[in-house]
Amino acid sequence: MPRQRTHHSRITRRFPADFGERLVRFKEAADLSWAEIARCLGVDPETVRRWRDKQDHRPGPGQRQRLPGPGPRQVRDGGVPPGGGGLRRRHPPGSRQRGSPLQPGACKAELGDLEGALGDFDLAVLLAPEDADAWYNRGLTHAAMGEPLLAVGDLGRAIGLEPGLAEARYHRGMAHRDLDQPEQALDDFAAAVELEPRYGLACYARGITHLNLGACDEALRDFEAVLELEPDNAPALRGRGVTLGALGRSDEAMRDLDRSLELEPGNTETLTARALARANLGRFDEAIEDYTRVIETNPGDARVLYERGTAHLFADRKGDAIEDFGAVLRIEPDNIGAIYARGMTLMS
Repeated sequence: MPRQRTHHSRITRRFPADFGERLVRFKEAADLSWAEIARCLGVDPETVRRWRDKQDHRPGPGQRQRLPGPGPRQVRDGGVPPGGGGLRRRHPPGSRQRGSPLQPGACKAELGDLEGALGDFDLAVLLAPEDADAWYNRGLTHAAMGEPLLAVGDLGRAIGLEPGLAEARYHRGMAHRDLDQPEQALDDFAAAVELEPRYGLACYARGITHLNLGACDEALRDFEAVLELEPDNAPALRGRGVTLGALGRSDEAMRDLDRSLELEPGNTETLTARALARANLGRFDEAIEDYTRVIETNPGDARVLYERGTAHLFADRKGDAIEDFGAVLRIEPDNIGAIYARGMTLMS
């Protein structure tokens, strides 16, 4: 009886229009030749030349595909020096073979091919399980793919092999935070700062974690440590402003939040924080202006609609307050706070 044949067609994804420009920027940043990039990506040099010179070229069957999604996580947070620690490309200790998968894996990750990078790093940990860089790179890739539990495991192996690797402590802390494990995250951030006292990202991440736990004094110290390194760091100014507001120091909070908005105009997190600080100072009209700017950008933000409704209520604009509480209930019909506030306002 004849066997039925199954034909598999290769899926071709479109490269972004500016891929050629990205490739040139990557080459300059990585200090690699075009031939080295072609070898890392597993394509011939002519293919790389076409990608570089013709930006609208689309890869055909048999060529590597750029998968959607970001590269290994580099937490933005204002770019506090030093950086969050990118992929490490050195060869395994004692090894100089050109076939090490760390370099091609790093190239693929930088270009967005996380699945391809993960395959290379899987091979790297098999070939050199004593290499901290292999575990570190695979951990960052798992984190970027939304797999924090796997990231914690790999970064833990990297730390065991190289205890002084501050970047691994920082990224494991971020993975712990993604897993809602704030105490473990704080331990890792503290270890990163102890290893590298000028590690601003770790200070900032620790401050955010402290703030979420309600430890405002500790959060304030962390944000101030960041601002000693970089006085005009907008996220750190926002973090300190929010913390000062939580401590009842609204005037000081306003100065930080105003400066943060000068550096990052229109940032909705900062606008929301400043609106709350203005409301706490009794400046309800100004608070409503900030809330309105946020809602214009994010009309479905129920929390901001509720806060603007509360500001309207204090400004004795009951009709506007009822409208905002009603908008909250259209988004979240079971929002107890909005149900109660709207009911009480209607009765008053």
